[in-house]
Amino acid sequence: MPAFVSQQAIPVAAVSCSRSTDFDDANGMWALKTLEAFGRSGMPNLGLGQARQSFVAGNIAISADSTSYVAAAERQIGGRFQFKTVAFPLAVADGRLPAGGNVAMVFAKDAERQKAAWKYVKFTTGPVGQTAMVNSTGYMPGNEIAVKTPELLGAFYRKSPNHLTSIQQLPLLTEWASFPGDNSLKIIEVIKHHIESLVTGKRTAEQVMPELVKDVSKLLPKCGG
Repeated sequence: MPAFVSQQAIPVAAVSCSRSTDFDDANGMWALKTLEAFGRSGMPNLGLGQARQSFVAGNIAISADSTSYVAAAERQIGGRFQFKTVAFPLAVADGRLPAGGNVAMVFAKDAERQKAAWKYVKFTTGPVGQTAMVNSTGYMPGNEIAVKTPELLGAFYRKSPNHLTSIQQLPLLTEWASFPGDNSLKIIEVIKHHIESLVTGKRTAEQVMPELVKDVSKLLPKCGG
């Protein structure tokens, strides 16, 4: 059964300091209708763990997931069926993909602990540490030297096309925009709740959009607030 895993991206709308949203337009409706179509097609509504189990068992043919799961999926499938990654589909030719990021923080106050922690941070984010991470998980590296050096990840990507897919999408990446104010994470949960009603076939995009706009608008900060 042909299948693919591509880098997961959950698009969210960036808004200015106001009580209005930016997704109440034709583009937003297109996104909701696309999700609604998943439900109408019979796509099961599975949690991440269930979806991964079903995917590697060959019960679902397509999975949009993190690059960190590629290596594990390859091991679990074990050649029982063809497994292939493809670029994340875009609605328009000049479309972009939101890219999340990671950060390393050192909280130690003791000078020696700070020195040890900084040494570790430099290793994990450096070419050798990033090479070890990619070989273990397949997660997209953040170190360009590692990617371009043949004896590090250069040779790895040449012989691992499923992992190379994410690297080939680097020119498409843009910022991971979010919502302003203290309710940023809560807004995302509200959006996920409304989206679930689409993929389960409980409501239509036309029913969801006004409720989504209303619920998100209530959580946005007022200008100057």
